[in-house]
Amino acid sequence: MGITNLRTSSNKLHTFFYNYVLERNSKSSSYLSDSKLNEFQSHIKTLVSEIEKRCTDTGASPADLAVPSFRIFLWLRFLTDRENLKLHINALGDFLRILSDLKLKSIPDPHYLLLKLTYSSYLYQRKTAERNSILQINESLISAPDVMKKSVLSAAFSKRRSQHNQIIRDFITTLEYLRMNERIRGKPIANKITCRGNTFFFSRLY
Repeated sequence: MGITNLRTSSNKLHTFFYNYVLERNSKSSSYLSDSKLNEFQSHIKTLVSEIEKRCTDTGASPADLAVPSFRIFLWLRFLTDRENLKLHINALGDFLRILSDLKLKSIPDPHYLLLKLTYSSYLYQRKTAERNSILQINESLISAPDVMKKSVLSAAFSKRRSQHNQIIRDFITTLEYLRMNERIRGKPIANKITCRGNTFFFSRLY
Protein backbone atom coordinates (compact mmCIF):
# COMPACT_ATOMS: atom_id res chain seq x y z
CA MET A 1 0.00 0.00 0.00
CA GLY A 2 1.35 3.42 -0.88
CA ILE A 3 0.66 7.04 0.07
CA THR A 4 1.02 9.65 -2.64
CA ASN A 5 3.02 12.72 -1.55
CA LEU A 6 4.26 11.18 1.71
CA ARG A 7 7.85 11.35 0.51
CA THR A 8 7.29 14.93 -0.67
CA SER A 9 5.97 15.93 2.74
CA SER A 10 8.90 14.30 4.55
CA ASN A 11 11.39 15.97 2.19
CA LYS A 12 9.84 19.35 2.93
CA LEU A 13 10.31 18.64 6.62
CA HIS A 14 13.97 17.71 6.05
CA THR A 15 14.51 20.95 4.13
CA PHE A 16 12.83 22.97 6.86
CA PHE A 17 15.02 21.37 9.54
CA TYR A 18 18.17 21.88 7.49
CA ASN A 19 17.55 25.54 6.74
CA TYR A 20 16.66 26.25 10.36
CA VAL A 21 19.82 24.58 11.70
CA LEU A 22 22.01 26.13 8.99
CA GLU A 23 20.83 29.58 10.01
CA ARG A 24 21.22 28.75 13.69
CA ASN A 25 24.79 27.53 13.18
CA SER A 26 25.66 30.65 11.18
CA LYS A 27 24.86 32.64 14.32
CA SER A 28 27.06 30.33 16.41
CA SER A 29 24.01 29.43 18.45
CA SER A 30 22.73 26.09 19.72
CA TYR A 31 19.65 27.55 21.37
CA LEU A 32 16.33 25.89 20.55
CA SER A 33 13.34 27.79 21.92
CA ASP A 34 10.28 26.05 23.32
CA SER A 35 8.10 27.88 20.82
CA LYS A 36 10.14 26.63 17.86
CA LEU A 37 10.18 23.11 19.27
CA ASN A 38 6.40 23.28 19.74
CA GLU A 39 6.00 24.40 16.14
CA PHE A 40 8.06 21.48 14.82
CA GLN A 41 6.32 18.99 17.08
CA SER A 42 2.86 20.19 16.07
CA HIS A 43 3.61 19.77 12.35
CA ILE A 44 5.03 16.29 12.86
CA LYS A 45 2.11 15.14 14.97
CA THR A 46 -0.24 16.38 12.25
CA LEU A 47 1.64 14.33 9.66
CA VAL A 48 1.54 11.20 11.81
CA SER A 49 -2.16 11.63 12.57
CA GLU A 50 -2.92 12.05 8.87
CA ILE A 51 -1.03 8.86 7.99
CA GLU A 52 -2.80 6.89 10.70
CA LYS A 53 -6.19 8.23 9.61
CA ARG A 54 -5.61 7.34 5.96
CA CYS A 55 -4.57 3.84 6.97
CA THR A 56 -7.57 3.39 9.28
CA ASP A 57 -9.98 4.67 6.62
CA THR A 58 -8.81 1.90 4.29
CA GLY A 59 -8.89 -0.80 6.96
CA ALA A 60 -5.09 -0.92 7.12
CA SER A 61 -2.33 -0.03 9.55
CA PRO A 62 0.96 1.83 8.94
CA ALA A 63 2.67 -1.59 8.89
CA ASP A 64 0.82 -2.30 5.64
CA LEU A 65 2.62 0.56 3.89
CA ALA A 66 5.40 -0.13 1.42
CA VAL A 67 8.74 -0.36 3.24
CA PRO A 68 10.01 3.16 2.33
CA SER A 69 6.71 4.73 3.45
CA PHE A 70 6.65 2.66 6.64
CA ARG A 71 10.18 3.81 7.47
CA ILE A 72 9.08 7.42 7.00
CA PHE A 73 6.17 6.78 9.35
CA LEU A 74 8.47 5.26 12.01
CA TRP A 75 10.83 8.23 11.67
CA LEU A 76 7.99 10.73 12.06
CA ARG A 77 6.49 8.84 14.99
CA PHE A 78 9.91 8.87 16.68
CA LEU A 79 10.09 12.65 16.28
CA THR A 80 6.69 13.23 17.90
CA ASP A 81 8.51 12.74 21.20
CA ARG A 82 9.86 16.09 22.34
CA GLU A 83 13.23 14.81 23.56
CA ASN A 84 13.78 12.79 20.38
CA LEU A 85 12.96 15.84 18.28
CA LYS A 86 15.39 17.98 20.26
CA LEU A 87 18.07 15.32 19.88
CA HIS A 88 17.44 15.18 16.12
CA ILE A 89 17.77 18.93 15.62
CA ASN A 90 20.88 19.21 17.79
CA ALA A 91 22.49 16.24 16.02
CA LEU A 92 21.84 17.90 12.67
CA GLY A 93 23.60 20.97 14.05
CA ASP A 94 26.54 18.81 15.16
CA PHE A 95 26.88 17.21 11.73
CA LEU A 96 26.88 20.60 10.01
CA ARG A 97 29.40 22.03 12.47
CA ILE A 98 31.75 19.07 12.01
CA LEU A 99 31.30 19.21 8.25
CA SER A 100 32.39 22.85 8.15
CA ASP A 101 35.58 21.92 10.05
CA LEU A 102 36.63 19.12 7.67
CA LYS A 103 37.90 21.48 4.96
CA LEU A 104 37.59 18.87 2.20
CA LYS A 105 37.47 20.17 -1.37
CA SER A 106 34.68 17.73 -2.22
CA ILE A 107 32.33 19.29 0.33
CA PRO A 108 29.94 21.69 -1.41
CA ASP A 109 28.81 25.07 -0.18
CA PRO A 110 26.18 24.37 2.52
CA HIS A 111 23.63 26.30 0.48
CA TYR A 112 24.00 23.69 -2.26
CA LEU A 113 23.75 20.81 0.19
CA LEU A 114 20.84 19.13 1.94
CA LEU A 115 21.78 17.00 4.93
CA LYS A 116 18.97 14.67 5.98
CA LEU A 117 18.84 12.55 9.12
CA THR A 118 16.29 9.86 8.39
CA TYR A 119 15.45 6.24 9.18
CA SER A 120 16.79 4.64 6.03
CA SER A 121 17.99 1.13 5.22
CA TYR A 122 21.60 2.34 4.96
CA LEU A 123 23.96 4.25 7.27
CA TYR A 124 24.68 7.04 4.82
CA GLN A 125 24.17 7.83 1.16
CA ARG A 126 25.37 10.76 -0.92
CA LYS A 127 23.71 11.87 -4.14
CA THR A 128 24.76 14.68 -6.45
CA ALA A 129 22.70 16.33 -9.18
CA GLU A 130 24.22 19.27 -11.05
CA ARG A 131 25.45 21.67 -8.33
CA ASN A 132 23.34 20.22 -5.53
CA SER A 133 24.26 17.41 -3.16
CA ILE A 134 22.06 15.42 -0.81
CA LEU A 135 23.60 13.50 2.07
CA GLN A 136 21.31 11.14 3.95
CA ILE A 137 22.46 9.81 7.32
CA ASN A 138 20.68 7.18 9.37
CA GLU A 139 18.69 8.58 12.30
CA SER A 140 20.17 5.86 14.53
CA LEU A 141 23.45 7.83 14.49
CA ILE A 142 22.06 10.98 16.11
CA SER A 143 23.45 10.11 19.55
CA ALA A 144 26.82 8.98 18.20
CA PRO A 145 29.96 10.71 19.54
CA ASP A 146 31.56 13.42 17.42
CA VAL A 147 34.35 11.10 16.26
CA MET A 148 31.72 8.82 14.77
CA LYS A 149 29.85 11.69 13.14
CA LYS A 150 33.15 12.90 11.67
CA SER A 151 33.88 9.41 10.30
CA VAL A 152 30.50 9.26 8.54
CA LEU A 153 31.00 12.67 6.96
CA SER A 154 34.60 11.89 5.97
CA ALA A 155 33.55 8.59 4.41
CA ALA A 156 30.82 10.34 2.44
CA PHE A 157 33.06 13.07 1.03
CA SER A 158 36.52 11.47 0.94
CA LYS A 159 38.02 8.85 -1.38
CA ARG A 160 40.02 7.36 1.51
CA ARG A 161 37.23 5.58 3.30
CA SER A 162 38.70 2.38 4.75
CA GLN A 163 39.70 3.83 8.13
CA HIS A 164 36.44 5.71 8.50
CA ASN A 165 34.36 2.71 7.48
CA GLN A 166 36.05 0.59 10.14
CA ILE A 167 35.09 3.12 12.82
CA ILE A 168 31.53 3.04 11.51
CA ARG A 169 31.41 -0.77 11.47
CA ASP A 170 32.67 -0.89 15.05
CA PHE A 171 30.08 1.63 16.25
CA ILE A 172 27.03 -0.08 14.76
CA THR A 173 27.74 -3.14 16.93
CA THR A 174 27.63 -1.08 20.13
CA LEU A 175 24.75 -1.16 22.59
CA GLU A 176 24.28 2.61 22.13
CA TYR A 177 23.55 2.24 18.42
CA LEU A 178 21.33 -0.81 18.85
CA ARG A 179 19.27 0.87 21.55
CA MET A 180 18.73 3.97 19.42
CA ASN A 181 17.65 1.79 16.51
CA GLU A 182 15.12 0.10 18.80
CA ARG A 183 13.83 3.48 19.99
CA ILE A 184 13.14 4.55 16.43
CA ARG A 185 11.39 1.31 15.52
CA GLY A 186 9.25 1.57 18.64
CA LYS A 187 6.58 -0.94 19.52
CA PRO A 188 5.71 -3.44 16.76
CA ILE A 189 2.70 -2.56 14.59
CA ALA A 190 0.57 -5.40 13.28
CA ASN A 191 -0.47 -5.68 9.64
CA LYS A 192 -4.21 -5.51 8.97
CA ILE A 193 -4.30 -6.34 5.27
CA THR A 194 -2.35 -8.68 3.03
CA CYS A 195 -2.69 -6.70 -0.22
CA ARG A 196 -0.15 -3.91 -0.61
CA GLY A 197 -1.28 -2.74 -4.03
CA ASN A 198 -3.49 0.17 -2.94
CA THR A 199 -2.40 3.78 -3.18
CA PHE A 200 -4.11 6.80 -1.67
CA PHE A 201 -3.44 10.53 -1.75
CA PHE A 202 -1.63 12.26 1.07
CA SER A 203 -2.09 16.00 1.50
CA ARG A 204 1.00 18.16 1.42
CA LEU A 205 0.76 19.33 4.99
CA TYR A 206 4.19 20.83 5.47
